[in-house]
Amino acid sequence: PIDWSRDGPLAGVFCALVVGESVADQQQWVFHQRKKAATGSAAAAAAAAGADGDVRRGFLTKGLWRYSRHPNFFCELLLWWVVYAFGCV
Repeated sequence: PIDWSRDGPLAGVFCALVVGESVADQQQWVFHQRKKAATGSAAAAAAAAGADGDVRRGFLTKGLWRYSRHPNFFCELLLWWVVYAFGCV
């Protein structure tokens, strides 16, 4: 039987972590597409000169990436701890 007083909060945390991982992956995907578009030709190099600081720097510092170097991996790791916690309760 499902004990919602214990399983409910864990299910909520699990869903929040799935959303967090998905958002971080999407932010990284968009950044890498911008970075890829800003490299490869003389015209692209000129465009990169006017690109935002993240593209010039070579790594993402906005969104969830502002708080952690790898928020997608952090959420993934915590997901497995929540799975473990489901087994404990």
